[in-house]
Amino acid sequence: MARTDHARGARRFAVERALAPHVDPQWAQDVLVELRVLGVDGTDIARVLSDVEVHVVATGEDAAVAFGDPVDYARSLALPVEPGDGQDARGVDVLQSAAQIVGVIVLFEGASALGRGEDAVLTWGMLCSALLATGATALLLRHGERVLRAVVRSRARRLLVSVLVSALVVAMVVAVLLVVLPTLLLTAAASTVRAPVALVVGCVLFLGATTLGIVRAARVPEDPVWLAEHGTPQHRWLWLSSVPLVAAVVLGVVAMYFLGRAS
Repeated sequence: MARTDHARGARRFAVERALAPHVDPQWAQDVLVELRVLGVDGTDIARVLSDVEVHVVATGEDAAVAFGDPVDYARSLALPVEPGDGQDARGVDVLQSAAQIVGVIVLFEGASALGRGEDAVLTWGMLCSALLATGATALLLRHGERVLRAVVRSRARRLLVSVLVSALVVAMVVAVLLVVLPTLLLTAAASTVRAPVALVVGCVLFLGATTLGIVRAARVPEDPVWLAEHGTPQHRWLWLSSVPLVAAVVLGVVAMYFLGRAS
């Protein structure tokens, strides 16, 4: 049991021991988490812990004695946030999400129309659903980080995490209903296009936005904290994160085509 607990502790503080092996790992972890929550770049976080490590090794002084409370110390540094946390980046994220959502809607309708042997009909309900889904994404990008920061900083973290998970489940159900209902209720045609054209347009929108997301993420400098935790560069397998989404959309397109043929 003692050996198991030691192994768990080693895994828990793997990043802290890699970046600052002579610093109290709990103190280093509190600094790291607070800086992460503040949106500080991983390179700056690694430099902060390296500076603390140098001081502790040179003086033999405990980090808590030399720098005080880890959270207060992290905040006092007033380090700049990552460029990806800015308003411009959020705006691009929203536009990228909107292109993906519209692309999926057009793809599904195009596949269904192709199966039926008819033209694809884009209804006002579909457009409203796309708008609502984009709005929900924008709200999540704007306020999700604030909620996460509040949870991380709270002393009742476990309770808040449980409440947050329950709230997210309810919010997802409500969001799905709000997004789907307009498509079911507003069936008036907004535009009619040939099914192959709809498939091409939907494919360009969805794959273009997905590729843009991969390229943007790949341009972000390598994160030393991630490297210390996982041992491999973050960008190496970055494209894999989009595989489940693309696979789900492909399966959805195939399913819509056969459902169209069966109707």
